[in-house]
Amino acid sequence: MTPEFAIEIIKAMIIQAAALAAPVLITAMVIGLAVSLFQAVSSIQEQTLSFVPKLVGIAVLIIISLPWLLRGHVAPRRLEFDRPMLRLARDAEGGLLIALAPPGVEAPPGSAGLDAILAGLMHAPDDHTPLGALAQLAVTGAQLV
Repeated sequence: MTPEFAIEIIKAMIIQAAALAAPVLITAMVIGLAVSLFQAVSSIQEQTLSFVPKLVGIAVLIIISLPWLLRGHVAPRRLEFDRPMLRLARDAEGGLLIALAPPGVEAPPGSAGLDAILAGLMHAPDDHTPLGALAQLAVTGAQLV
């Protein structure tokens, strides 16, 4: 692993964390500002008055937005293969199969290889499949055998 690659991974992790935390933090900030204005206008200085609305607001936000927040963060949106050894073979029906197995090693029958991923990308996105959020597949520096 090169230092540049490690920096890119850390940068992606920070961006992911910010994207997941931003809705909750913004909601807490807006509710806190509204409660503070209410407390200043009404002269009520109760500690729980600022805590309970934030708790309820954040709980509602998480319940409503959890599927959106996790889509693409738990399910991959992009797969990247760097310098794989690809084995091309023709099946009995004449179709082309692409496998990630090295030469001389037979992939087990029914194993999900690159061809299964490509076939899944040819259909409309389905949220109920493991690769339903996948939008991009990158293969760089591949060696065909």
